[in-house]
Amino acid sequence: NPVSDSHEVANTLSGLGWGVEIVENPTGPELRSALYQLVTGAGRDRHSAILVWFSGHGHTLSEVDGSKLGYIVPVDAPNPDIDEMGFMERAVSMRQIETIARRIWSKHVLMIFDSCFSGAIFQMVRSKPSPYIEEKVSSPVREFITAGSEHEKVPDRSVFKVCFLQGIKDGFADVNSDGYVTGEELGIYLQEK
Repeated sequence: NPVSDSHEVANTLSGLGWGVEIVENPTGPELRSALYQLVTGAGRDRHSAILVWFSGHGHTLSEVDGSKLGYIVPVDAPNPDIDEMGFMERAVSMRQIETIARRIWSKHVLMIFDSCFSGAIFQMVRSKPSPYIEEKVSSPVREFITAGSEHEKVPDRSVFKVCFLQGIKDGFADVNSDGYVTGEELGIYLQEK
């Protein structure tokens, strides 16, 4: 259900006043292009917030030191157990995602991955922000949230997406009830739920 989940998330974000673009079933080059466009396009606005929602498959490969590196998997990536080179040419590593996030000039970037990896502020009301929020938005922030870890399988019917939407739309993740959901509050809420 990644495509329908993405549309549901997009509709909710659009209803909350966000500009939304959907990239549906991308190939490796299309996925990279969409990410690079964040660097060269919308991400050039220093005063904006960027949210990336990825619904789909994730995979982890081991590195030489025993650490694990997660990848988001486009539709054309082969099984890495059969064609590791083809997989690496098409999949996008979390290291590459981090590099892209650091190249975006927008002050706040939140990237959410509704996928397992085998291995930012949401403004909910237009009231004046509290001093806490004013302080939080004054510095650049890069946050990443994933639905599953290396050993967790993420179901096709996404419970993560449901909790995410409840957290931002219904305000369940607004821990201090100030009308804003920060990436930190959202991460804690999603982890708990």
